[in-house]
Amino acid sequence: MKTMKKLPFFVLALLFLMGCQAKPATDDTDSDDAVREWFAAEEPNYDIVSIDTIKDGEYVLLTTFTPPGVEEGYTMVRAYIVGANGEGYTVKELEDAYGPGSIGFSAEVLNTEDATVLFGDIGSSVYDPTTDTRRDVTFTEVTVKLADGEEVSASIQNDAPYLLLLDAGTEVSDAAFHTKDREFLYSACYGKWLESCAAADPGIKIPSLLEPDAGERSDLYTDADIQDAKDAVTTYFETEFKGCTLTQLCYPGDASADLFTEWAEECEADEAIVLYSSFDTDASGGDGSLEPNTTYDDFQWILVRDNGGTWEVKTYGYG
Repeated sequence: MKTMKKLPFFVLALLFLMGCQAKPATDDTDSDDAVREWFAAEEPNYDIVSIDTIKDGEYVLLTTFTPPGVEEGYTMVRAYIVGANGEGYTVKELEDAYGPGSIGFSAEVLNTEDATVLFGDIGSSVYDPTTDTRRDVTFTEVTVKLADGEEVSASIQNDAPYLLLLDAGTEVSDAAFHTKDREFLYSACYGKWLESCAAADPGIKIPSLLEPDAGERSDLYTDADIQDAKDAVTTYFETEFKGCTLTQLCYPGDASADLFTEWAEECEADEAIVLYSSFDTDASGGDGSLEPNTTYDDFQWILVRDNGGTWEVKTYGYG
């Protein structure tokens, strides 16, 4: 396997949240200081970004993880639900969110008896498969779409985690992440709902990043050609990348035709195609050769075929 690259680190920032159903933060400085002191002793590699009060003696902490030895940046976002326990505190629930990856944002939902928490991370660019380039964007707002048709909005900003504290029992179905000129739906980018709630209409087809779309139309290959290549990668991935989750797979566009030709010549094949992917690793780093709990972006897959036959995965990694 070729050498992998790690996600870039992002700068911490505190986000101020708002929304029609979002719970207002309370001014309880003494309690916040006590929670911070306790947490620093319990989790020295995690930094608190914000603390919100769920109810008296119970708090939600938005935190970031910085690996030992790393002086700046973080690699993961985690939400903690902590409650007072005598003279100290105890962790009642926790949930992790990955970095923004090539999509540009991440989101997770943590449900408890007393609150619903939506949180994640925001980047500063998105990957455009039609040009095989990254495009800088400025994220401004997230709009949470609830199963009952209501919406809750909050300000977000680039290169910073965010958190919304909602009422207990709130069913979150989707979220729209707004930039200055467009919006990105979580369901469209990740190919799944934020929550598998019964209120989500099962008849609605969620766009999948593993299927051709209008942005992947090609004069070199048919939709079937591209889909066959994706199917070959998906099958290979499921077999060889145990403990990993494929989240994005896309055709970079005909602008990469010269790259296809170079690979075909190198592999002595009639045709070659290159696909780009994103995938997440589990706590074991897949088979142990990858970084644990990490998102790999712009990971290349090179496939070849002869005489219009079946696509074969020839190699993969970073060029």
